Amino acid sequence: MEDSKSIWIINFHGIGEIEREFDPGESEVWLGIDRFRRILDAIQGEPDLQITFDDGNQSDLEIAVPELAKRDLRAVFFIPAGKIGEKGFLAANGLKEMVASGMQIGSHGWSHRSWRSLDPPTRRQEFEESRNRLEQIIQLPVDLAACPFGDYDRSVIRHLRSAGYRSAFTSDRGTATRGRFSQPRNTVHATDGDDDTLRERRIFQNSLKRELRLAVKRWR
Repeated sequence: MEDSKSIWIINFHGIGEIEREFDPGESEVWLGIDRFRRILDAIQGEPDLQITFDDGNQSDLEIAVPELAKRDLRAVFFIPAGKIGEKGFLAANGLKEMVASGMQIGSHGWSHRSWRSLDPPTRRQEFEESRNRLEQIIQLPVDLAACPFGDYDRSVIRHLRSAGYRSAFTSDRGTATRGRFSQPRNTVHATDGDDDTLRERRIFQNSLKRELRLAVKRWR
């Protein structure tokens, strides 16, 4: 039987036409609108599944939120606070609209840079000032963080805990466990098939169940 505490987290980035230049590697995770709709149709009704978005693109509000709402789906949007209002990124009013639509906001840092090897002033900006700005805009607590590029180490996790975050979302892939601080996610890539992430989920779960059965046998 599947652990009732387990959850499969799917992570998206930008959708549709981009209004700025791609950052390095960004084109690999940017989806067309039709692809995005088909994926939402495929995951609608899946149990123990969570949806997240990174980077705070304008397409989050213009495309993702309406499509999620049509299917009665909700998501957490991780926002780099220093990019709010820049071309192609969400404005402050957009964040308020998303919250009003039932979406949740988390921190993606300040400047979308790796969190490894930060000096103390930069770390405060990435972990604390980013959260403070988001909280000032949406007037709600922000206690979830997503590591830019999925890049982290033990020091990053330790500092995020110390800064008061409840969970840190990574890009490690696989099944997450409710209540744990580190939450692995499964990023959807432009080259994935519409149902690849669900197929991967089932393969991973079957493999995990097999390992658990073998572990029980070894301890009998």
